[in-house]
Amino acid sequence: MILNNSNCDHVYHSGVSESLSVIIDGESLLNDGVAILLYEIIKEHLYELQPPPPGEEPEEIPEHHIAYRIFLMLLRIGLGGPIFGFAMAKIAIACLARIFNDA
Repeated sequence: MILNNSNCDHVYHSGVSESLSVIIDGESLLNDGVAILLYEIIKEHLYELQPPPPGEEPEEIPEHHIAYRIFLMLLRIGLGGPIFGFAMAKIAIACLARIFNDA
């Protein structure tokens, strides 16, 4: 398992209220999402800083171009991820509703 949530497992067994455990889980997921987003931004930026192949001139990237690409990545991951997750959840619920027709 890549993202381990074992730090929050003790909350379930300590007898705290369900609302507090939901808040802690949400905060943990938010931290994981921010870590993934920062990793992707740093990875993309470091990839751009690699030296060019021998015989090619290095390409100078303006500062505003880097900021624009980071902004687009924030939008793509920060908004696209939840929208994609919401759409997949709706599809899964529709499929499960057809499979398990308890009505």
